[in-house]
Amino acid sequence: MIAIAVIAIAFLLGSVPWGLIIGRSWHGIDVRRHGSGNLGATNVFRVLGGRAGAVVLALDMGKGAAAVRIAAGPGARAAEASGSHLAPILGVLAALFAVIGHVASPWVRFRGGKGVATAAGAFLALAPPATLIVLAVWAAVFAISRIVSLASITAALALPIVLRLGHAREAIFWLAIPVSLLVLVRHLPNMRRLVSGREHRIHFRRGTEPPPSGGVSSAP
Repeated sequence: MIAIAVIAIAFLLGSVPWGLIIGRSWHGIDVRRHGSGNLGATNVFRVLGGRAGAVVLALDMGKGAAAVRIAAGPGARAAEASGSHLAPILGVLAALFAVIGHVASPWVRFRGGKGVATAAGAFLALAPPATLIVLAVWAAVFAISRIVSLASITAALALPIVLRLGHAREAIFWLAIPVSLLVLVRHLPNMRRLVSGREHRIHFRRGTEPPPSGGVSSAP
């Protein structure tokens, strides 16, 4: 029962659609109707600007980290007290279900974000050194290409490799495989645009303004 409760809490934490909440509360805009239509920090950045994008990024990473901390702390102690054999891997399960909650949020008809920021927060809590290396890979690819999706795809491919080379716990390594696959599946449309040369690049400009309320941008 404790494991089920931990999984449920992790899923609910992950499912909070911060991109939608920030867009509506700060600007009265539903970010799903603009840019790529995605609820992640990248689309929030495109539509609402850097401040809103940074806040959504921090909140999405935070919910992944919070799910792991709750599971690995109070959740694991309660599970150990009850004699549950799942106590050592509750943090891993929480990370997985937080990402699933973000990708398939019930609050937005199971059409959430792509899971990159939430996964990053969860793995920072589970395996900080390896995750920092993967984030450095993401940053390097983005700095060269200015394409967020390419950086995210590369990081997803690198995550299990870096964890294995860094001798992370077996449970964390095996968790990285489905999480990476989930992120890659969510990026299939981006992969098609990358192959055709139509993927959107991020250009940092001052004075970014939200699109008119009710309109739909044609950006990919």
